[in-house]
Amino acid sequence: MDSQSVFDALSTPTFLLKIIPHVDGAPRICELVRYTLQDLTIKGAWSGPGALALFPHALAPVAELPVLEVVSAVHILTDLTLPLGTVAYDYLVA
Repeated sequence: MDSQSVFDALSTPTFLLKIIPHVDGAPRICELVRYTLQDLTIKGAWSGPGALALFPHALAPVAELPVLEVVSAVHILTDLTLPLGTVAYDYLVA
């Protein structure tokens, strides 16, 4: 794969949903967090045929998801730094 296109894709901001419940099960933290990878060094990137294996887990039952088709597979070898994120939106304050 083209290293510059992989670098550009990894350099874009990424979002994750952070949910941490209180001891009684009610939401205590529910935030949309934004982060951008830093110190990226692309050592290699390949695309080609691939397979997907999902395994049972007590806290995330992803193995129950129906996989109908694997569209593409990418393997990226890189050095990077995962920095601290910033809160883009706090769902419990809004």
